[in-house]
Amino acid sequence: MANKVQLGKHVEKLNKDLDDAEAFVDAAAASDLRTHKQHMSYVYDAAILKAWVAFERFMLTCLTAAINHDSKAISVKIGIEFPVNLNKPVCEYLITGGGFFDFKGFGGLVDKTKKFLPNDHWLPRTLKREKEGTSVYQGQIDRFAAVRNFAAHESPQSKKRFREVTGQERMPTAGSWLKVGSRFTDITTTLRELAKDLEREARR
Repeated sequence: MANKVQLGKHVEKLNKDLDDAEAFVDAAAASDLRTHKQHMSYVYDAAILKAWVAFERFMLTCLTAAINHDSKAISVKIGIEFPVNLNKPVCEYLITGGGFFDFKGFGGLVDKTKKFLPNDHWLPRTLKREKEGTSVYQGQIDRFAAVRNFAAHESPQSKKRFREVTGQERMPTAGSWLKVGSRFTDITTTLRELAKDLEREARR
């Protein structure tokens, strides 16, 4: 029998990675860097990129776990009868085709899961969770993706999307936006809540 992916330990890994990103920001803010506005913006740029890498890795693991725990879901979705037990490397290959795993914002993430899983599966269903008619995770994940892309590329396209999502016209960099108030930790808090939610639903 294929080894089952234990999602709990990957939730712990995500939380640890987010802790490290937050600690990096806090350490910089407590150092001489705090007097250099541009340098602190660079710190936040780096922190959001590390947070994105951790989140992207975690979402790949969630999708891998969904297939690894129940290959019937992908069999039904794709229309090909897969063996009952698929190990982690095989599941990841089915998802990535030997390439890399990425997605564009919240909609891209949901579409990626629905490519392999039915709409009522716990993974896309949890991502699309609503409260009082409003998506619980969409706004923050779209913000996260736009800020990350602006930090990584600083292209006209990424800047336009950043302005659309944040409503900010005058921010010169992603880091200069992130360092205001609790914007960075607002994002990481949402990621922790989503991870906890996904782990809980995966156990049902």
